[in-house]
Amino acid sequence: MTPTERTEHPAGTAGKSVEEIQADLQQTREQMAETVDALTAKLDVKARAGDQLAETKERATQALHDSADKAKLALAQGKDAATDDAGKPTVEASAVAAAVVAVALVVAVLLWRRRR
Repeated sequence: MTPTERTEHPAGTAGKSVEEIQADLQQTREQMAETVDALTAKLDVKARAGDQLAETKERATQALHDSADKAKLALAQGKDAATDDAGKPTVEASAVAAAVVAVALVVAVLLWRRRR
């Protein structure tokens, strides 16, 4: 191609004004900057690990709060079931408590004998 056969405008700029070309260039620069930022973020292993740690910590904290709420509800339900309307322990609750104490005593005696 001889110099006289060349087009006077670079490819894709025919018929565009200087302002339009500059706007296109600016948009392309912004897109490239966003792409570079995204690639940089992907390659930053330390930051990604920190983000993952923060997410895991948040999930664990939420699970802990959920478990605490469930435990409080179960405790309230257990208290309601173990007491009568006056707030005194029911016969069934007293029997369960006595059984727990008896089992604990048996375990303690067995452990004491094993150590002797």
